Amino acid sequence: MGKFERFDSFRQEFFTLPVFDTHTHMNMPGIPVAAQSVWDVMHYFWFHRELIAAGYPARPMELNEQARYAELENAFALTRNTSWNWAVRKTARQLYDID
Repeated sequence: MGKFERFDSFRQEFFTLPVFDTHTHMNMPGIPVAAQSVWDVMHYFWFHRELIAAGYPARPMELNEQARYAELENAFALTRNTSWNWAVRKTARQLYDID
């Protein structure tokens, strides 16, 4: 069995395993897990880092909402090729039919 056949076999087995969310720190008492606004999604730590790298402010909540949206629109477009941007767009498309 060649390298790629072994990987394919491993991958098929791997995807049959149950998935466990290990982010138990997200379920702290008094802190809601679900996003309460678009800003909770856009300011998720890793996605926010990508947006910052594209010029988005490090402290966006200090801006008024109109300025924040303008900054987000620009940074979101510039991060279009990243995995987090893809995940946010795919989620918005699947849940809300938003492209």
